[in-house]
Amino acid sequence: SSSSSSSSSPAGGDHSSSLGSIDLVHDPPKPTLVTYSTLMSRAVSLGKPRVALRLWNLMRNQPNFYLKVASKKRSEGLLAREDLAPSELRRLEIEDDAIVPDVIFCNTLMNAYAKLGDHVAARSVLDAMLGDDIGGGDGDDATTTTTTTTT
Repeated sequence: SSSSSSSSSPAGGDHSSSLGSIDLVHDPPKPTLVTYSTLMSRAVSLGKPRVALRLWNLMRNQPNFYLKVASKKRSEGLLAREDLAPSELRRLEIEDDAIVPDVIFCNTLMNAYAKLGDHVAARSVLDAMLGDDIGGGDGDDATTTTTTTTT
């Protein structure tokens, strides 16, 4: 039996049915931690650590980056503590779709800094993992300086 030429198939014709109801043009999905981690890891593995750091800078500036979400919640009186406990970070991820860096992401970020020879910035990521939150800073740190350089 032969198939009708009007049916949708991956080999040709209308591809919209294979995507279901996702409209990538008019309603694209928001990037997540997995999005940034994947792209950064691939960039580093291809010898493009500066691209990875530009992605890090882009991620930190997203409205749903956890420090921005936490700051907004504090200003609304919904979050009292200045430091974020792991349970609060998890709640931000679940309730607010906040992007919260994890160990895998931090390892990729340290790798990017190390490949650029910026061992101070790599160590600052490790220090953040050991106690402080990651992603802070006033914009004058090594992250911003490094990420503005083009490859």
